[in-house]
Amino acid sequence: MHAGKDETVRGKNTLETLEALRRGGYIQKDEAGVLTENYIFLRNLEHRIQIVDCRQSQAVPARPEELERLARMMGFADSGGRKAGQFFWDEYKERTGAVHEIYRSLFYKEEAEEEIGEDVRVLLAAEMTDEEAAGRLATLGFKNPEAAAGHLQRLRGGPSFVQMGSRARLLFKKLAPVFLSRVIESPDPDRALSYLERFIASVGARTSFYSLLFENRKVLDELIRLFGTSEFLSRTLVEQPGSLEQLLSRDMAAPYRSRAEISAEFAEAIGSEDDYEQRLELLRRLKGQEIFRIGVNDIAGAVSQRRVCAQISFVAEASLEAAVRIARDELEKKHGKPEGKFCVLGLGKLGGREMIYGSDLDILFVYSSDDSEARTSGERPLSDHEFFVKLGQRIISVLTLRTQSGFVFNVDARLRPSGRALVVSLPSLLEYHRAETSIWERQALTKARFVAGDAGLGEEAAAELRQTLYSGSKGLTNEDVEEMYRIRLRMEEEIAKETDRRYNIKAGAGGVNDIEFLVQAIQLKWGHEKKSLRTPQTVKALLRIFREGLITKEEYGFLKEAYLFLRLLELRQRIVNDRPEGDLVKGTPELATLARRVGYSGPDGAEELLTDYKKYAEKIRKIYLKVLTSLKHG
Repeated sequence: MHAGKDETVRGKNTLETLEALRRGGYIQKDEAGVLTENYIFLRNLEHRIQIVDCRQSQAVPARPEELERLARMMGFADSGGRKAGQFFWDEYKERTGAVHEIYRSLFYKEEAEEEIGEDVRVLLAAEMTDEEAAGRLATLGFKNPEAAAGHLQRLRGGPSFVQMGSRARLLFKKLAPVFLSRVIESPDPDRALSYLERFIASVGARTSFYSLLFENRKVLDELIRLFGTSEFLSRTLVEQPGSLEQLLSRDMAAPYRSRAEISAEFAEAIGSEDDYEQRLELLRRLKGQEIFRIGVNDIAGAVSQRRVCAQISFVAEASLEAAVRIARDELEKKHGKPEGKFCVLGLGKLGGREMIYGSDLDILFVYSSDDSEARTSGERPLSDHEFFVKLGQRIISVLTLRTQSGFVFNVDARLRPSGRALVVSLPSLLEYHRAETSIWERQALTKARFVAGDAGLGEEAAAELRQTLYSGSKGLTNEDVEEMYRIRLRMEEEIAKETDRRYNIKAGAGGVNDIEFLVQAIQLKWGHEKKSLRTPQTVKALLRIFREGLITKEEYGFLKEAYLFLRLLELRQRIVNDRPEGDLVKGTPELATLARRVGYSGPDGAEELLTDYKKYAEKIRKIYLKVLTSLKHG
C-alpha cells in the first residue's frame, strides 16, 4: 500500500520493515511491538512444527501427542493439573488474536452479513448450464447475456490458471455472491462483470486481497461501481492491480495535487532505483496510480473539470521529467556528458494544460547549440547533435514501450522544422520560424511551453518562439485565413466524417476545433500588439480576447460555456467508454451511457444530449465563420 510512494518501507526483512513502518507513522509504536514480538514467536513455532512433522509445514499438529511435544519444544510445561499443550494453545490463540485485531484495525470495517437474492444463488449454482445462465442474465438487464454467461462460468471457480489455497478459495466462494449482486446493481452490468472477471484473473490467489474485500464491503462496492462506470479506469486497474490502493485510501487520497507535489514524488522514486528496467516499471506504476487517483475523484465529483485536465497535464510533465532523467542516465553511462543543454517543449493539449485521459504528448526536442565541435566527455564520445538525437529516441522509448505495467504516454513528435531530425538546435529552430512557415505550424506554436529538461534553455526557447511568432512582420494574411478554412474543412471531411446520425465533438462542424481555430486566428492577427493574447490556454485566451474588445461579451460567455461543455463530453467519453475518437452516434448504448454521466437522466437523455450538442455546434460555427470573415476583411 505504501512502498510505491515511500521507499523507506521497501524491505525484504520483516522485522526491519515493521520498524520502518513504525517510523513512517503507518503503524503505532505499541502495534509495532506486538507484531514484532508475535512474529518472532510464530517464526520459532514454524521451525519447531517442521521438526515435529519432519517436513515443510506451517500447520499446528492436531494429534494430542504431537501438540504436547511441540508445546514442550516451545518451552511450555505441565502445571497445576494442566498439560503443556493447553498452556501453549491458550497463548497461541491470544497471540494470533492480537495480531488479527491489529490487521483488522488497519484494513477492515466490520460489515453485517447481507441477504443474497435467489437469482444470484441460482446463477452461481454449479449445475446451471451456460444457456440457462444466459436466459436468466437477460432478465436481469444484461445486454449480452451469452458473453456474461461465459464470464460467470469462469467466475464460479475463481482464477483457473493459479493454485488457490484453501483459505483463498473459501473466501472467494463467500465473495462470489456479493460480487455478482453488486454487478447486477451497477450502472453497466455487462462491463462490470467482464472487468471483474479480468481483475480477479490479474489478482490471482492473493488471500489478503480476498480477505480485505470480504470484511470491507465499502471497498468492494467502490470496486464494482468503478467497473460498471469507467472503461478507462477499469482497464487501468486490471493492468495495475496495485492502483487499488487509491480505493483503500479514498479518504486520504487528495482530490487535487500540485505539479510540484507530483514531480517531487516521481523524482524521488526514480532516484531511488538504479536498474533501467525497474525504472521503466516504476514510472508506469507511478503514472498509473496518479491517473487512477484523479479518475476516482473525478467520477466521485470531488474535483472540477478544469482541475482534472490540469492534473493529468501535471502527471504528463512529471513523466516527461522522469523519462528525460532515465534516458539521459543510460546514455551518459556509455558516452559521457554533452557540452550543450537539452529541453522539451510541450505543444497541443499538453502545452495548454488541457489534457484528458488518454491524450498523447505533443512535444518538441530542442538543444542549445549548433557547435559541430562539441563532443560528449565519455570513452565513446558522440557529437552533441548525435547524443541529443539518441536522447530524444530513448525518451520516446521510455514513454511508449509497453511492458507488463503498460506504457506511460503515446508521443507525437512530428512538429519539427521541415520534418528534419528528431531534435533541433535552438538557433536552427528560430531561423526556420523566422522565415516563411505554414499557418498550421504557427497555430501549433501558439501552444508552445517549456515542460521538461533544462529550465533555462526551455524558458529561453519558449520566449524566443513567442517573440518570433508574434513579430509584426508575421501577422495573419488573407491567404493565411483561407488556408485555415481549408485545413478545417479537410479535418471535417477526413477525420469527423459526420452524417445525420454521427457527430464528432472535436473535428466536426461547430466542434472543439472551431473554437480553437477561432482563438488561434485572433492570437496570430493581434498578438504582435496585444501581448495579453499570448497564452497557450484556450479559456484564458477567450477571456483576454474579450477584454481586448475583439469579441462581444455575449460571444465570450457563450464560447466559454460551449467549449467547457464539449470538453466535458470528451472527458466523460474517454473515462466512461475509453473512446478516443470523439464520436456521438445516435441510438447507441454508448451515447445513452455518456448522457447519464453528464447529467441527462430519464429515457430520453441521449436525445436531449444530442439536441443540446447540435444547438451548441450550430452557434459555434456561426461565430467561427463571422470571426474568420472579419479577420480576412477587417
